[in-house]
Amino acid sequence: MKTIQDNCSKLSALISETSSMKSKMEQKVRECKRCELFMAMKDMQTKQKILQQNVLEVKRHNLREFEFEANSSIKSLMENHIPLGNLVFKQNVGITCINEESAQMSKPTVDVETQKSFVANQLHKPLIKGETWYIIDVKWFKQWKSYVGYESWDHFNVGEESAHPGPIDNTPIFQEGTDKLKEHLIDDLDYGLVPEECWQMLLSWYGLLEGQKPLPRKVIEEGTYSKSLKVEVYPWHIKICDNSKPDAVITKLFSRSDTIRNLEEEMRREFSISNDKEVRLWSRYMTNTYEQLTKKDNTLQDAGLYQGQLIVIEQKNPDGTWPRKIIKKKD
Repeated sequence: MKTIQDNCSKLSALISETSSMKSKMEQKVRECKRCELFMAMKDMQTKQKILQQNVLEVKRHNLREFEFEANSSIKSLMENHIPLGNLVFKQNVGITCINEESAQMSKPTVDVETQKSFVANQLHKPLIKGETWYIIDVKWFKQWKSYVGYESWDHFNVGEESAHPGPIDNTPIFQEGTDKLKEHLIDDLDYGLVPEECWQMLLSWYGLLEGQKPLPRKVIEEGTYSKSLKVEVYPWHIKICDNSKPDAVITKLFSRSDTIRNLEEEMRREFSISNDKEVRLWSRYMTNTYEQLTKKDNTLQDAGLYQGQLIVIEQKNPDGTWPRKIIKKKD
């Protein structure tokens, strides 16, 4: 019996020792993997720095052709957005070459610290009625913040080409295949807002993705008794047409704070009507229901207009009569 107990004790001790050894071995494996990963990352960073130095050398000597050792260098070059102008890649025996077709080099950007300081000051500006702010996709804006180290805790990739945000890109906030904003977007979650001066600087530093247009929005006043200011992210889509061509309807964006005078000016531009030509604006509610808009200083909101409203512009006849008056008599 004692022998059995002794054997059980030895077996238990052996199991415990084996378990301990297993844990230590697993820990060493994890450490080795971390070490290998760390060394791989260091090696990648070293190669990237060498590549960037080569690129700077190309720029410094204004060379039109430069040889890299392998295709992986080309891949790294493209992934890290290292600006070299318009490039064409070609494969030779044993080497990869880059030919720069355009002699124009990328414009040098302002250092990241200056960018960060300028934008931070701009974002603290108060809203002022009538001023213009611009919408920027939050993903691009977050990438830019990472690139310049905007947040105190985000300083790992400051100024690194791998963190460069590229041109401003609002694709994620557009309805697919259009330049219209998606519905129900949320501030700071889907998009950010910057003042006009800030937008112009970001545009000069990074440009805008080809085919896209800026998204300017007005600061408006809301509320009847308690007034508050907000950026009008979703202005109204107003339909407009010339009385002489009622089927040729055009949809344009207007702010609620735009006046009837602003609306008339835009319609004159759109339909090529000179300023000396006398016109009247009509709000069309139903097929044969029209209301004349006479108070030119009223805002669209005060005038009772709404999203999707159809506005008709009528031009006075050379004989001094109005087309709509003639139509009414015929009816």
